Amino acid sequence: MRRLILESAVGLMPWPERRTRLAADVAFTAVTERATWAMMRALLRTAPDTALRLLMGDLPSRPAGEVVAGLSDADRDTLVGLFARTRSGHGFRNDVRRFADQMARPRQPALVIGARNDAAVPFAHAEALAAALPAAELVESAADSHFVWFGSGWPAIAERIRGFVVAPVEGAVSGVLPVQRFLTASS
Repeated sequence: MRRLILESAVGLMPWPERRTRLAADVAFTAVTERATWAMMRALLRTAPDTALRLLMGDLPSRPAGEVVAGLSDADRDTLVGLFARTRSGHGFRNDVRRFADQMARPRQPALVIGARNDAAVPFAHAEALAAALPAAELVESAADSHFVWFGSGWPAIAERIRGFVVAPVEGAVSGVLPVQRFLTASS
């Protein structure tokens, strides 16, 4: 690994609260996960704004309805498309498990991106990660929720990511690394 990019990432601080862990244990088991997403996809087709308010739930620090109402049509369409194709498998349940601190301390350059309005993963996690990683840069997103790529500052952050990814790295051939994270056309 030559570089590390962490977006809205959970650090080593306690997370999440009990209610989120319990909800994940009910909605995202091997049996219920498929039904959960099937119901959400049906709601996305019939009442997209209602579905987005439900899916955004606790992700923004402001009421989800306000955040959804403030989305551009393009961002709303992108979110509906994203959620319509989403399956979490074991991913979300793994996200909410508590693990002992077994994190390797990468020495590679790291870009840690977080939003103060992210109510799902508080900005303190981004700050703690940036402080714990010796070659980290903290980038604050002005996004209204957990989704750092939906905010007025995203174009500048996307450009910062591009610059970070293509910057010369000791030992890299020609100093350019392959881009492993696709930056969407919305950037």
